[in-house]
Amino acid sequence: MGKSQRHGRLPLTNPSIATPFRLRLRLHYKAARVGGVMRIHREGTLIIEIRKAEKADVPAILDLVRGKAEFDGCLNSLQSTEADIEEAFFSEQPKAFALLAMKSGEAVGIATYYSIYSTFIAKPGIWLDDLFVYPQFRGSGVGEALLSELCILAQNTGCGRIDWIVATDNDRGRSFYERSGARIFEEVRRTRLDECAINALAEKAHNKAMHPTSG
Repeated sequence: MGKSQRHGRLPLTNPSIATPFRLRLRLHYKAARVGGVMRIHREGTLIIEIRKAEKADVPAILDLVRGKAEFDGCLNSLQSTEADIEEAFFSEQPKAFALLAMKSGEAVGIATYYSIYSTFIAKPGIWLDDLFVYPQFRGSGVGEALLSELCILAQNTGCGRIDWIVATDNDRGRSFYERSGARIFEEVRRTRLDECAINALAEKAHNKAMHPTSG
């Protein structure tokens, strides 16, 4: 299967950026793209690589998602298994995608995402579902590198925006996102129908269709 098939509307590489791409991450960090891998150096030493996730990364992906759930204080709500991750990210029609931050062969950070579309701006976008870096690797440019790589992906696929949520008490995260140029919308709140609510509302609609009131 080719990359364009595997990653659907969000290819992780683009021939137009095959030549080395350079940017600055903070004052002392430099990054260069070689093929589909972003290599980040500090003072000439390779410190991190950002690359697309592969099927062999499934255990590492689940570990990082578990770390994110623990950080968010909702570990008891985590239901995903390795089989779920493999199906979601690496099936014929993947539902989501992931970038990994690698240090010395170990996955230390992750960005998971999927396609969205805005009818207001008439452009596709990216929903950043998880952005997580293990605590011992924070403050070294890993999160910024993951977000920067996601921005390159968004730019190359014609996206108009990247959306995500941040906890109101996550001061460090909010500060990081604002420094990165993100706008935090204080006037809106997350709204959700969970599986039970979906089933209840669907059943109610089904019953009304089956037994319409007379008159």
